[in-house]
This record gives sequence, structure tokens and C-alpha cells, in this order.
Amino acid sequence: MKTALLIAVLGGLAAGACVLGGEAPPPAEIAKGTWTEIKVGWGHRGALALDRLSGNLFAAAWRSRGILASSDLGKTFTRADGNCAAGNPFSAYSLFAAADGGKIAAFSSQAGTLSGHSLDGGKTWTSWAKVGAMGLDYGAIDWDSGAILAMPHEEYKAYYSPDLGKTWSKLQLDYPGGTNKPHQVGKHQHYQPGVGAFGAAELVFSDDCIKRSEDAGKTWAKVADYCCQGPVQVFKGTGYWLAKKEEEGKWSGVLLATKDKGKSWTPVGSPIDNGASTYLTVPRFGKDEKHILAAAAAGIVESTDGGATWKVAVRYPEAVKLSSPFVDTGDCFEYDPARDAFYMFFFAEGPRTWVYPR
Repeated sequence: MKTALLIAVLGGLAAGACVLGGEAPPPAEIAKGTWTEIKVGWGHRGALALDRLSGNLFAAAWRSRGILASSDLGKTFTRADGNCAAGNPFSAYSLFAAADGGKIAAFSSQAGTLSGHSLDGGKTWTSWAKVGAMGLDYGAIDWDSGAILAMPHEEYKAYYSPDLGKTWSKLQLDYPGGTNKPHQVGKHQHYQPGVGAFGAAELVFSDDCIKRSEDAGKTWAKVADYCCQGPVQVFKGTGYWLAKKEEEGKWSGVLLATKDKGKSWTPVGSPIDNGASTYLTVPRFGKDEKHILAAAAAGIVESTDGGATWKVAVRYPEAVKLSSPFVDTGDCFEYDPARDAFYMFFFAEGPRTWVYPR
């Protein structure tokens, strides 16, 4: 275990908390300007999250059944959750890091496994009460209030927690496809609905449109005609989502922004070309709120003007052969603004994870 990481963990111990432990796979040589495959040690599914404050990378590992962490560009990983959360990811959204850093949640699927969160950058973790028959696939969190809106594994209804996972209630949202069975919404093959939390009772949900609730999910009202998926990202008071747009068989992502907690959604800038794929990324943030990144058909794209214009930041590794629609390639990426480094995980290529320091 790295000395600096051990010191940080010991300094963050609290009563009843779980701590880092375990050693990692052997190191790899990491060079700038090229993709290097790193050995995380997971099975056939995984997920990534990056803490913007420390630059530490977190990975949910199916085979290891835990959350792994790296502070050295993926050269080494350690078990990070102290058995308080299990790395059983069904979705690439299974790890959810706060856009402003310091807070991370792990959504774990499969019966008997625990989901949980860390409020100190992954030093200590708190388990959530078990929810659903087979755990959770992904969700969105309002860290100030503790509200969570989460999608369970292979169930049809979303779950809501008002208190960071201590208690849960099932919401009566009509989502006929479930989280593991695609259904047709207009021209969309829709796998994973969009979820968002802006306060203790202010939630948003998207399937073929965006719905909003002001009473913790008891009632819902349509607010916009957009189809989104995955968790809303909130950064410096603004919520961001990518909506699907189809024209003559070509797909693109339209960046949406809300400054009023989901009451209204405004398209920002030019669409992101996504080729023939119907799968969309979750936006990540770089050096500031104007530096936004997404994964698209051509590679990871970035905007330095708040989404007004986009350019390719880095293309995918040549060794990876993308399929279309690539349900399993486009969204599982992270970006470290301090090191100017990109991370990718590719489901279609098996348990392969890559790092690219620019």
C-alpha cells in the first residue's frame, strides 16, 4: 500500500467507519500521449469515478466484490471500501462522484450486496440499508439534503431515500422496460432512464420526456420533451444532462442545462455527433464549469466554453474495436483535470481499462 495513501486513511478514521485495505495488481508503465491498458482486477463489468479534489480514481470491481482506488494513474489499486460497499456493477453509472469532488457513491447490484457512500474522498465509507430484491444499478444524489433517486436491478420502479440510504421507499413511476430490458420509446431503444435529485423533495426522471416532482416522488409533472439517461450532474448550482436526438438514422447528444432545479431545461450549444449509437455518456467536468467532457462516436470530446462548441480531445485506443450501437463503450470514462488524464472502461472488449495522460 502506498505510504501517502495509508497516512490519509489513518487520518480519516471515524467510529464505526470502514477503511481502505488490501493490495493491488502489479504496476504498469504509463506514458504521455498514448493509451495504456491498466489492470484493475475486475470481472466482466466495471465502473469508474474520479474524485476531483484528490485526483484518485475509483473502480467498482465485479470479481473482487469491492471498490478499488488508485492514486498513481492506475499503476496500483487498493481495496477502498472496507467491506462497506460491494463492487457489483451492472451499469457504467454504478459509481457516482460529486462534480465538485470529495463525495462518492457506489450502487451495487445482485442480491445480498451493499451499496454505500463516502463523504471524505473515499477514506471512509458508510453502508446503506438493503433495498430492492437485487440491489441498485445506479442513481443520483443531492449531497446537501441526502436525497437519492436510484434505479434497482431488474425491477420496474425507482427507489427514493431522503437520508443518504438509511431508509427507502418505492416510487410509482411507470417505466415499462425495467432497467435490464430495453423498450421502445418513439425511435429510442431505451435501457436506462435518467434520474436526478436537486433537493430533499425535488426530483427529476426521464424516459421519453423529463418529469419533475416537488413532493419526493409522490406526484410527477412533465416539464420538457427530451429523452435522457443516467444521473444528472450538478456543478456549481447548474444541472447538466445529455438528451438523445435522432435525424435520419444519425444520433447526437444535446447538452441540457437547468438553473432552477429541473423546472426548465435549455439546450446548450451545438449537438455532439454520436454516429449510429443510441447510447449517451454522462458529462464530466474538467478545470472549471466551462470545461465539459463527454464520450461520443469519434472519441472523448470536450468543450471549453460551457458546451457551445465541441472538439475531439482524444480518440479511443486503436486496439478497441467499437460496435454500433455501442451500449457498452461510450459512457464509462473519467477525466482528471490536475493530471490532464483520461480513463476508459470497455465492456465489449472484456474487462479492459485504459489510461491516457495527455
